[in-house]
Amino acid sequence: MIAAPLDGRRAERELTLVSLRGRSEAVVLGAALGEVAWSPDGEWLAWCGPDGSVSMRIDGSAEPVRPAGCRPRFAPDGTVITRADDSPAPSLLGDGRVLLAAARLEQPLVALGSELAEVAGFAVGLDGTLAVAVLGRTAGAPPPTLLELWRDGVLRDAIRIPAFSPPAGPGLSGLRVELSPDGNEAAILFPDALASPGPGTLVALVDLRTRAVLLSEEAVGDVAWSPDSAWLAVAGGREVAVYGTDRSHPVYRLPVVARSLAWRAGG
Repeated sequence: MIAAPLDGRRAERELTLVSLRGRSEAVVLGAALGEVAWSPDGEWLAWCGPDGSVSMRIDGSAEPVRPAGCRPRFAPDGTVITRADDSPAPSLLGDGRVLLAAARLEQPLVALGSELAEVAGFAVGLDGTLAVAVLGRTAGAPPPTLLELWRDGVLRDAIRIPAFSPPAGPGLSGLRVELSPDGNEAAILFPDALASPGPGTLVALVDLRTRAVLLSEEAVGDVAWSPDSAWLAVAGGREVAVYGTDRSHPVYRLPVVARSLAWRAGG
């Protein structure tokens, strides 16, 4: 699949589905805002279009589904999780139904004397853990930003992360949240590298076991873990830095400018 910009000044991308098997023609799927998501089995693809989320089976054997909300992610069981953007009380939806209501997401912020302003971003781990970045609203003080960890509908932890200032304009607000394959680390990037014209900032690399913020970098295009999570690659403005188990100093610095990164299985 190829995501090419329709207009360098806008967040929209044109999605093209390309088969790596055989010589079937590429299929243009339409415009998308921000990231796309694949189901765990690779059979379904979801993205947020100008008119909302779309989830489709790539072999064309089923009609596309249009779940409510946007910024789709797949849970391990195939549920499409989205952020409800058309409500003054932000919430997370699962296949269009309320999964985590605003009142539940707000609870850790209330303990800090704040209220929920935005569900800024979220990710789903391989074990079903839902990591949600929420932005608070506090009169006369910098708003807190928390990374909430939910599992089976239960709040497991809420970790304070560096605050950020969301830009104005639809489709550009929020954080990109990624979880390592082993579920022990979370990377929070702002703004969304695929929804903005240029690279953003790695707000924080967080060790979810110790709650420590391990790393922050400017001008980051993407991050990627090796399949065993032992290695972390960060695409910076002028190089790709590769970290080993010590995340404080890179082991390798590759003089390559990259916007996207991926690890090959087994290497």
